[in-house]
Amino acid sequence: MVLFGCSFDASGVGDNSTGSVATSSPTTTDDPTTATTTTVDPTQGTSGSSTGADTSGTVDPSGSSGTGDTSGSSSTSDTGVVRDWWDADWAKRRRIDLALPENVAGPLSSVPVLILLDDERIAFDELQLRGQDLRFVDADDTTVLAHEIERWDPTGGTAVWVEIPEFTAVDSIFMYWGNPDAPRGDDPAALWSPGYAAVYHLDDNPEDDAPQIGDSSPSLRDATVQGGMTNDALVPGFATRGLAFDGVDDSALVGTIDSDAWTEITLSAWVFHGDEGDDRAISKAFGTGPNDHVFMLGAHGADVKLRLRTDGDGAGTTEIRPGDSLPADEWHYLAMTWSAATEQLVLFIDGVEVANEARTGDSLADANADVYLANVDADESRYWLGTLDEIRIEHGARDGDWFVTQFAAMNDTLATFAAEEALP
Repeated sequence: MVLFGCSFDASGVGDNSTGSVATSSPTTTDDPTTATTTTVDPTQGTSGSSTGADTSGTVDPSGSSGTGDTSGSSSTSDTGVVRDWWDADWAKRRRIDLALPENVAGPLSSVPVLILLDDERIAFDELQLRGQDLRFVDADDTTVLAHEIERWDPTGGTAVWVEIPEFTAVDSIFMYWGNPDAPRGDDPAALWSPGYAAVYHLDDNPEDDAPQIGDSSPSLRDATVQGGMTNDALVPGFATRGLAFDGVDDSALVGTIDSDAWTEITLSAWVFHGDEGDDRAISKAFGTGPNDHVFMLGAHGADVKLRLRTDGDGAGTTEIRPGDSLPADEWHYLAMTWSAATEQLVLFIDGVEVANEARTGDSLADANADVYLANVDADESRYWLGTLDEIRIEHGARDGDWFVTQFAAMNDTLATFAAEEALP
């Protein structure tokens, strides 16, 4: 994942089928119609019987033969026998090979990667009911990786986020399962830390008890639905599910985020915009004027629009609004960053930098204002018409490599699944 030049402070409404949603088929190296399983003896290094094509063994991303120094990867002998196994209490595993986008050199640090699972990628009947025994282990087959199960649905799609501590150009991890006695393994707070002020997957039922919209970050800033949102607002998002807002009175109140001393910020969201209005996706403001906003990411008709206000030496407000940058009824990944060190406010769309403007100042502007999703504040009307998914507010400034990688991760193009392996 991205190793970027900053330090983090630890402290479509209705039918989305009209949108141009990028999709990709599950990528596996084995034929799902063929029962291909490698059996592994972690103590003796001898395999049991296997059926189907010969897909035993583990590929070394460096291109080595698998003999000699096997540190940092699962080793394979000349006879194709896998010798290493993280924990014999887990019965099954698959290696997942990961590759950064071609234009990202890496390495990138602490990268959240979305792993989408269906019945071709994992046997759900071999796991506990809610995937409590699912584990992800680094290429060394020793280090357990932080992960979060965003959604567990064996029939409708499962989404899991996994943190890759050091994402090189070509990398690999292992996915283990098949331990009926294992405790729950996912830990969202470990994955989304530090630097994340809020992480909203928007995969929540608006009719649940308030606060309905969960924050996966350690900040635990769960948001409360406003207006008359019902379960019908939970619709297909970009990668999994998202929330559709009606542009009339639907929004979500995050509440206070004390950003007065922030010298860096990143906002990002997948958006599906459906009208010509001046709408907010993320906003901290006490009015609708340019100088009323501390930060804002949204849309004005067919234009992406963002605003940011600073305090201190060189304080002021900057707005970026590239014309025709957001076609209606299409999914797009929007992100903005600002850093006092670079004095630049930058807009990225689908991982590509499309605009930047100078914005001096020592820190974000001081303001006693709440943060809202899908509106500007409690008293004004800048309601979002369309669907939102995967909103993040970060105390840090990401770079272009980060957004290219996240765009690819959420398009399910980084991961390739090797053959399933079984412990005898």
